[in-house]
Amino acid sequence: MKNEVVNDIKELIEYLLNIREQTLTENEENARLVNSFSIEDTYNQSEEEKIINNRFDKRLITLNSLLEKEEQNQKVLDIELMMKEMNKKLDNLSNNKKELTSEEIKSIHEKEFINIEEFQVIFKRGKESQKKYRGRHKNPLPTFSSGGSGVDTIYNRLEAQKWMKRYL
Repeated sequence: MKNEVVNDIKELIEYLLNIREQTLTENEENARLVNSFSIEDTYNQSEEEKIINNRFDKRLITLNSLLEKEEQNQKVLDIELMMKEMNKKLDNLSNNKKELTSEEIKSIHEKEFINIEEFQVIFKRGKESQKKYRGRHKNPLPTFSSGGSGVDTIYNRLEAQKWMKRYL
């Protein structure tokens, strides 16, 4: 890559880093003002929160990746590393669903009425699939009761089993 282009990218990265820092400082000041009206009068925004709340980070990372390894900005590399670590944490949180024991699964299979989550365990069909099945014009998945929010949807387990065998 030409030296001019490399220098332009470096300048742009520095410019965006400065704007990023300025934005973070303004956000911290605004948060302190808001928190000054609450019981807690100190506010320390974690580095992770700063990254989540910032709109420049992905652009900085993209620009930095255009440069050769030895030319890359270390601050941007640190931001990229923190974003990757944060994404891992978020993935772990979403994957840490409680595993059911065989006794719990057996008790679900013996229930007369089941909810959406229990339907998932028995029939291996997610919430969105269930919603589509219930919304069919012809032969919808029969429900016992529904409050509309999905939380109150109850199935008769035996009727649901018959329906699954017939229509899927």
